[in-house]
Amino acid sequence: MKKNFVLALIYSFVFIGAHGQSATDIALLYNDLTVFETPMALTLNKKVKKRDIAKIKNNSLRETARALYENNYDSKFRMAEYKAHLSPSVLGQQLMIGDGYSKYENITGIYLPKGEQLVLVDGIKEDTEVGLVIVNWNRRAPAGIEPTKDPAGWGIQKKKYNLHNGVNVINLTF
Repeated sequence: MKKNFVLALIYSFVFIGAHGQSATDIALLYNDLTVFETPMALTLNKKVKKRDIAKIKNNSLRETARALYENNYDSKFRMAEYKAHLSPSVLGQQLMIGDGYSKYENITGIYLPKGEQLVLVDGIKEDTEVGLVIVNWNRRAPAGIEPTKDPAGWGIQKKKYNLHNGVNVINLTF
């Protein structure tokens, strides 16, 4: 069954030395989002001034607000509405073809660097599980080790994160 999903806006940012987010960190992010018309950070509130933008603590949100204020923010590839698709294994079972589909179906093509990432989501229906799969396409065996003998395993690295409406903080380590 297909489920409607999400407007997602992805920003990368770094919190100094943080590995997880405290309630205070999340509250600060929501406070930074108050300069935007909605928590999806697509447009600024009408009365926002440069000094309001300068007070934003999160660098990525501040840069986004600045670009929106100066009318030079390119939302292409940063904001989109996605329909959730069945996982390849569930689809294979439903079509009775086994596990024949690529595990990397429906990749969006957005690059995320190492570090903490901020993913803003809206539109996930209650009792619906939505995930974000991030793939490390650049993984290589260490120098001097054949790929088939790599102690870390053979193949591409990936991580799945469960998403919820609002602010999702992801620590990307590869």
